[in-house]
Order: sequence, then C-alpha cells, then structure tokens
Amino acid sequence: MVYLLLLCIIGVSENCKSRLEQNPGSISAGFLSEQYYYLIPILFATAVGGSCVGRKIVTKIDQDKFKKMVLIGIILVSIKFIIDSITEFL
Repeated sequence: MVYLLLLCIIGVSENCKSRLEQNPGSISAGFLSEQYYYLIPILFATAVGGSCVGRKIVTKIDQDKFKKMVLIGIILVSIKFIIDSITEFL
C-alpha cells in the first residue's frame, strides 16, 4: 500500500504522462488486486495534492535544506523497508 502511494506521488511529480499510461497496464496485468480498486482515486488525489504541496515547499525552503529533508525521508523509508523485510523472515 505504501509502495503504491509512493509510486503515485513519484509518477505525478516526476513524469505524470508516462506514469498514467503505465497504471492501466499494471492494473490489468494483476499487480493490484480488485479489493484495492476503490483506493485508486484516493491515491491519485493524494499524489496530485502532494505534488502541489511539494512545489510550494521547494520555492519556500532553501535548496540545501530541502535536499537534506528528502535524503532523510528516503533513508527513513529505506530503514523501514529493511526492518520489515528482516522481521518477515524471522
């Protein structure tokens, strides 16, 4: 779920057109089960909102501070994924 949300946010903020073209193919290929289809509009709205907020933040925060914030966020998410993977095998 978190991974799908992250993909939507990255897709809208980085390259909306190609991401939107890939999503129907991913859904029809079975990467997203039908029980989660109702979340697609919510995820899309969240991605668009996050993209808009991100653009406003970028213009108001010093670039070096913003880069550090993004790096810290990526590190924290990476640590979470590593911990989840380790605990899954235990």
